[in-house]
Amino acid sequence: MESVEENVRQIIFSNKEQKSIVEASEIKDILIYIRNHYIYSRCMIPCVEKYFKLRLKDDAHESFVPNYKLFYYLNLQYPKMLSPFVSVRDEENNLKLQIALNDKLYDWVYKNRYDGKTTLEEIKETYQKFTDEYKIEELNKQTTPPTQTSFFE
Repeated sequence: MESVEENVRQIIFSNKEQKSIVEASEIKDILIYIRNHYIYSRCMIPCVEKYFKLRLKDDAHESFVPNYKLFYYLNLQYPKMLSPFVSVRDEENNLKLQIALNDKLYDWVYKNRYDGKTTLEEIKETYQKFTDEYKIEELNKQTTPPTQTSFFE
């Protein structure tokens, strides 16, 4: 059995530039969790440093797009991005992720980007890199949910 100390995350509030509060290795588990819990929805997810071209302003939101909850009931600001995946049910009623990238999404991310120097082309290229790294076939292949850790709601 794990001790409490092994499951504790530390949050430091600072005026310095904010880094991602999750590791890049955790994004796959987050995407699989979203597939299983946010049906027919796109979701705001944590944005790790290598994808900061997709980072959104802290106040960016759409009423129909949920934010992935990192810490149960705490509503903390963290670097976030709009997931390129939507959770859907297939013909056999299985939950799957599908890629949903289009000009409307790119334009919305561009208008709500954190870094005003980021171009529309950089946004498109970075989404391509994201979907190349997090391959939809691999995300949909895993049938059991990832081990639940402290950052899941």
